Amino acid sequence: MTQTRHPLSLFGTALWHIESGKVPDLSLDRLARLCGVSPAHLVRAMRLSTGVSPMALVRARAVAAEIGIQPWALRRGTPCPPFLSRSLPMPTTAKMTLPAPHLESRDAFEVTGMSDHFTFGSIPTIPAALWAAMNDREDEIVSVQPCAYGISYDTTMGEGFRYLAGYATALGAAVPAGMTLLKVPAGNYAVFVHDGHVSQIHQTMPSIFDSGLPDVGLTARAAPEVEIYDNRFDPKTGLGPVELWIPVE
Repeated sequence: MTQTRHPLSLFGTALWHIESGKVPDLSLDRLARLCGVSPAHLVRAMRLSTGVSPMALVRARAVAAEIGIQPWALRRGTPCPPFLSRSLPMPTTAKMTLPAPHLESRDAFEVTGMSDHFTFGSIPTIPAALWAAMNDREDEIVSVQPCAYGISYDTTMGEGFRYLAGYATALGAAVPAGMTLLKVPAGNYAVFVHDGHVSQIHQTMPSIFDSGLPDVGLTARAAPEVEIYDNRFDPKTGLGPVELWIPVE
């Protein structure tokens, strides 16, 4: 029987280059070129897949740089510190298949709401940390659109990201105390639709960056990523379509 071989995902391709050690002095730019994506796209995809940046994985494979012990010392019996990163397994499971996105261009707009900093591990706390607080204060905002926004930003190279839960507001509108005004620049977007429970969005996002964009020849650009909660979404049950607007080149 002939076994069907599936092409590696973006995560699998990057991990192969990191683990193989065939490319010396592997930089973020060089790794991104080998994977055929931009550095920002690679950072976002790897953090969503593994919780760490690609260069953290590269450093973890460079024994001397990571733990300050030369390889010959380890071979002579020096104990290996417990924080030395073990090899990550190459993915073999099928990728999540996403419907092809549609493309949209959007003018700049402003969103006002509650914001905070999160790590990729603390994503599940966003509803309780921000949306509950925003719901209690939504009467303080005059929305100019019939929908709510969840926006991830400052994600490109930092450890984690900022997330804002809020509403589109008029240019120059007053910002209530304790809230944040975010200016989202104009640009092009690939629009995907998450149609499961809202708590599972963080599982859809890795598939968007790992395969959804590459499969249609698109590359993410460094800009805020937008979730749109319109009248199809039921905040009481957490069910209903949510549009995911991913900025692309």
